Amino acid sequence: MKNRLGKIFLILFVVFLGAWLSWAGDGQIDIAYLPFTISSSGSYVVVKDLSLSTQDTNGITISAHNVTIDLNGHTLIGPGKSAGTTGVGINAGSYYIIVVRNGTIRDWRGDGIGGSANNSLFEFLRCYNNGDNGIKTGSYSSVRLCNCSYNGSNGIVGSVGVITGNSCSQNGADGISGGGSTGTINENTCFGNDSNGIHNYGGIVTNNNCSGNTEDGILAEGGLINGNYCAGNTGNGIRAWTYCRVTNNTCYSNGAGAATASGIKSIGYNSIENNLVTSNDYGIDASAGDFFVGNRARNNTTDYSFPSNCLRGQIINGTAGGVISTTDPYANFRF
Repeated sequence: MKNRLGKIFLILFVVFLGAWLSWAGDGQIDIAYLPFTISSSGSYVVVKDLSLSTQDTNGITISAHNVTIDLNGHTLIGPGKSAGTTGVGINAGSYYIIVVRNGTIRDWRGDGIGGSANNSLFEFLRCYNNGDNGIKTGSYSSVRLCNCSYNGSNGIVGSVGVITGNSCSQNGADGISGGGSTGTINENTCFGNDSNGIHNYGGIVTNNNCSGNTEDGILAEGGLINGNYCAGNTGNGIRAWTYCRVTNNTCYSNGAGAATASGIKSIGYNSIENNLVTSNDYGIDASAGDFFVGNRARNNTTDYSFPSNCLRGQIINGTAGGVISTTDPYANFRF
């Protein structure tokens, strides 16, 4: 009996020891105080809420490539949004393959997360009440499932990466500022920002909700603008500079602050297709060189405004109701 119990105890001890060694050997390094400098690649974990009262000082400074920081549900608290002249929550520098996840970064004078980290990932973060941007990244980085609100400048700043599933509200400039020819901004909510909901510099902007912003819902400088909902913005729902394709968007009740604002405002040489524009000052305000077909406009002060030198489908007035009899696949409707 004693031998049997001894064997059972030995087995349990070996199992426990193996599990403990596996846990202890995962290579994670504790972050238990601020300021903290990371000078070696590796995996780091914040072990408790941390605050720093010293002004003009970064909370965590990254000085190496290939770094992962797990905030582990904790908060990095700075000395105040208006305290000093600089200092960010996490300064990622210009390093690459940086991962930051799972926590809150607030009340820093500069960015919540700053620098220009390339090929990096930022996810499951709350970055709010910082003096500059909530999250700022470099090229080919992803920001996903973050909440960036009440920051002094932009909610999220990125370049030629992926910005998806985030909520950016009540920021002092744009909700999201990013893009690039291969960038993607999709499925974000950008509400009540002091400038644009999204300011895109090319790439793809798709399936976002940009409402109640002080300027435009989406300001696009090139790229594909598809399937977005833009409502109640003081400026235009969508303002497209040149060489944009604007398709399948819904723009409702924009232009409360400017008589010339529109559901969709084109600067010229854009393709505007299959959009629904309702209850705006102007529905679609087209310009020279535009191509617009298959749109529907209703209850705008002026449904369609266009010069003679743009290419368009016929505009069919269906305000009296009735049956659509045209077979023209390019027709635009007012109804």
